[in-house]
Amino acid sequence: SHQAGRRNPECNVCWEQEEQGHRSLRQSIDAVLPPITNNPELLVLDYSLDHLCNLKCIMCNEQASSAILAEKKALGYPVIPIKIKKDSVRIDFLKAHIYRLSELKIYNTGEPLMSPLFAPMIDLINEHNPNLNLMVSTNGTKVEQKIVDKLKQIKNLTIKISVDGFDTVNDFVRYPSKWKEIEAGAQLLKTIPNIKLIVHTTIQALNLYQMDRLVNWAFMQGLDLELAPVNRAPLLDIRVIPVENREIYKDKVKAILKSKHINSANMKSLLATLKQLDQTDFCAVSHKELQDLLTSVCTLRKINLRDYMPEEVDLLQINK
Repeated sequence: SHQAGRRNPECNVCWEQEEQGHRSLRQSIDAVLPPITNNPELLVLDYSLDHLCNLKCIMCNEQASSAILAEKKALGYPVIPIKIKKDSVRIDFLKAHIYRLSELKIYNTGEPLMSPLFAPMIDLINEHNPNLNLMVSTNGTKVEQKIVDKLKQIKNLTIKISVDGFDTVNDFVRYPSKWKEIEAGAQLLKTIPNIKLIVHTTIQALNLYQMDRLVNWAFMQGLDLELAPVNRAPLLDIRVIPVENREIYKDKVKAILKSKHINSANMKSLLATLKQLDQTDFCAVSHKELQDLLTSVCTLRKINLRDYMPEEVDLLQINK
């Protein structure tokens, strides 16, 4: 319908972005893919169940997290209006398409394991399309036995536990996450026979100093680790690390590379990070934005950054 200009209501986000003069995901994809004209069937679906979430990640917003929305409303902050379809509408959409899908990805907004739609969706898959490839991204804090029991029936399952650092670093970035809950959730998920379990993290300024601890933890737990550079968040980019302290970070990265606890893809990401540390200039504007954000977050939540990442406060020269 996008190619024909018809407004499928499931795609309203793109239409609204275009009306506001922005380039939408639909336009970006249409620019690189050939036009589809032969009444294609929906085979691969990237889907967000809703924006229900228990965390307030510093790089997130109220459109993707109900916890942030509630916090902003309580404080009288302006919020962006959110349009959420009724659960029945979303379930009907899945019912209409689930039988023909080859792949379904649940990620992008909210915490799927909190959604009232998650269990019914798993039931639909088990009943109508048990060979479906299912990928779910979760923050790992809401893993329960009853959900795990349902997931055990999925034949082709990938779950990515998304974190942004090790232990208290993640607790701060993904406030009010608790690392022990993530560890417990990972252990529960490991009981699923057909699961491919991955710990996913972005390489960014707040977590790079302790990235070795995350790498070692994943290795000791027997978990696959997926490292990716941070995107669309310049205030968390490597460029905010002061040049005079970059040798410390480079030594940390080199130690990980020597540990042999990473795969070739992660090695490539870390080598790119080393190159960034060597060749990119310090960005004073993004550093100031990061400092202002951290100060605001700590004041708002009445927490002290040093309680979570004391070394990083000094290395990043955060005046808090």
